[in-house]
Amino acid sequence: MSAINYKLVLIGNYGSGKTTLINKISQGVNPTPNPINILETDRISINLELNIEKNGVKEKQPFIVTIIETAGNLRFLSVTKSYFHKSDGFLLMYDITDRKSFDDIEMWINIVKETINENSKYAMILIGFTSRVGEDNQERTVTGEEGYEKAEKLNLIWGGEHDIKNMCFDDIKKLINVYVKEIYDVMAGESIETINKIIKLGKVKKGKSSCVPKKNK
Repeated sequence: MSAINYKLVLIGNYGSGKTTLINKISQGVNPTPNPINILETDRISINLELNIEKNGVKEKQPFIVTIIETAGNLRFLSVTKSYFHKSDGFLLMYDITDRKSFDDIEMWINIVKETINENSKYAMILIGFTSRVGEDNQERTVTGEEGYEKAEKLNLIWGGEHDIKNMCFDDIKKLINVYVKEIYDVMAGESIETINKIIKLGKVKKGKSSCVPKKNK
């Protein structure tokens, strides 16, 4: 079976966790890069295989997912917008210790809508970055409930909150698996409202991590 190619773009304010996520994926895909041929740091491709239901029959479907990091600084907006075309999904990221990064989510959505063809089909996933809680006395300023409610209000898939900095590659890959499956479902006609209801019922595991290293007390 031929692979489905997806292009996912990471967007959000500077410091919202985009670089941490792309670096984690890059290190997992290519843990010992050849110094003569180092991968671009702003994009990485990952091979996945998901169980997809087609015509009532479940089968394994390979995906090649290219994930692209964009700058959060508006000075580079023209470059950022150039990545939006022909994207299948946008991962909207914010830092739960930075209220402004959460409040600016609507701004980023509007930039996407103003940039790409209105007939384009894509999905948006809202993700809370939690890794800075406790660093330099940083405290949470956005609750998980606020994140979920914003996703519902703006018709976004709720991607959950994640300590990406301390997650291992296996758990990052599982998370991307979930996101790609949700994007596929949206493309196939599933409503985002239905997907979020399933998430709220706890049938989609997005917060638990099986291989987070233990922190020293």
